[in-house]
Amino acid sequence: MLDALDIRTGLNDGDLVADAVVILRIVTTEGRSDVRTTWSAGMDWVTRRGLIEVARDADRIPPQEETE
Repeated sequence: MLDALDIRTGLNDGDLVADAVVILRIVTTEGRSDVRTTWSAGMDWVTRRGLIEVARDADRIPPQEETE
């Protein structure tokens, strides 16, 4: 599903994804927009809420340029 939407993660070789939360906007068969979430199996609610809050911050803060 994520591949079909051309979602890119920027993972490097050897990086391991430990957990994931996915926020979906769905258009139902009735034409309504709906927002749903799904998350990694076994993820507790504290981790889920923490990832969502960190993602909100990451979305608001512009990327920093790397310095050498």
